Amino acid sequence: MNVSNTKDEFLELIRIVKEYIILNKDYTLLQITEKLSQLLASILLILILLAVGVMTLFFVMLSGAYALAPYVGGLSWSLFIFGGLSLLVMLVCYLNRSKWLLSPIISFVSALLIEGTSAERKATAKAEAEQEMQAAQNNATKSQSSDNQSESSRYRDNDKSANKQEPTDTNRKPSIRVVPIGSSPSTDKNTITPTGSSSTKTSKK
Repeated sequence: MNVSNTKDEFLELIRIVKEYIILNKDYTLLQITEKLSQLLASILLILILLAVGVMTLFFVMLSGAYALAPYVGGLSWSLFIFGGLSLLVMLVCYLNRSKWLLSPIISFVSALLIEGTSAERKATAKAEAEQEMQAAQNNATKSQSSDNQSESSRYRDNDKSANKQEPTDTNRKPSIRVVPIGSSPSTDKNTITPTGSSSTKTSKK
């Protein structure tokens, strides 16, 4: 009977572990899918904005070259000037690539992939810490109440033992000793001498 129950519990434990592994795997895949979707969407948005920006910049520079042509001696000179300006901008961007390109990209990717998971872990750890603190407070309260109860019971037991050890003098009766006639008087308070007689009475001859 015990062997069959142990076997059933073991099989149930294996089933729960398998379900946990499958659920954890699915959750990890969902997280990866979400992060990759956000990353790809961001990359696509950057590419679209970059393409539109390049086309806009090309047309602006072309229109500027046509507008500058009468002042510099022709269209070729104005195009040459705008080409030089473009090369200068590219050189400045290349020199500042780590500051303007790499750092923002790394920050964005780390915020998207790493910091989201770390924030979830921090939230989980904070919830666990709060639960542990609550449990510790409950245990402290229970221990304090048990100490108070034990102290009160100890005082009660001490009072009972003290009451038991007190002598009952009120129930005792004083002992009275009668002194015969002719004996020497005693200093005991409980001794009674019979009345009508005297210890110093002389006999008649």
